[in-house]
Amino acid sequence: MDVQVLSRKALKKALTRGGMTGADLARKVGVTREAIRCRYKGSLRKARTAEWYANYYGHPEMANKEWLEAALRKAKGAAGLARQLGDLSYVKIRSQAERLGIDLALCSHYFYTEMVEVKCAFCHKKIEVLKSQIRRPGQAVLCNRRCFAGWMKEVVWPRRREVAKKARMEEMQRKLNGRRRAA
Repeated sequence: MDVQVLSRKALKKALTRGGMTGADLARKVGVTREAIRCRYKGSLRKARTAEWYANYYGHPEMANKEWLEAALRKAKGAAGLARQLGDLSYVKIRSQAERLGIDLALCSHYFYTEMVEVKCAFCHKKIEVLKSQIRRPGQAVLCNRRCFAGWMKEVVWPRRREVAKKARMEEMQRKLNGRRRAA
C-alpha cells in the first residue's frame, strides 16, 4: 500500500487523534517513517491532541474533559488516579489535564485536604492553612515572611539570648562553687 493512497485528512486524523505514531502508521501501511513525515508536512508533536494522547495511553476516556475532572475529584488528585489506573504515571495524567484545560489544582492532593483557620503568631491576623501543616498544638503559624522576620527578632532571638545568658550564669556559678570547695 502506498502512502499516497491515504488522504491528507485520514493521515492527519491517525497522527493527531488516533493514538498512532508515525512509525506505527508506517508499519501498518508498509512504508518508511520518512514517507509518512514527508506526506504529513507538519510537526507531529505540536499537532497531537489530547485525544491522541488518550488513545496512545490506552485510555480513550481520558480525552473527555468532564470524565477526567470527575475521576481526579474521585481519586483525590492525579497520584490517586495513577494508582487506580495502574499503568499511567502522575506526570502523564497531569499533562493530559493541562492539555484539556483542567485546573491543575485538581491534580494536587493538597486541593482535597482540610483547611483550618488560625491566627498569625506575630500580627494576629486570621489566615487559612492546610490542616496537615500544623504538626503540634500551640505551633506558631505565620502569615508571611515579614511576620516571620519580626517574630524571630522579637520572640525567638531574645529567648535564645536569655537561655544562653542563663547557661553562662550557671556555668560561672559552677566554677565559683568548684573554687570554694577547693579552697
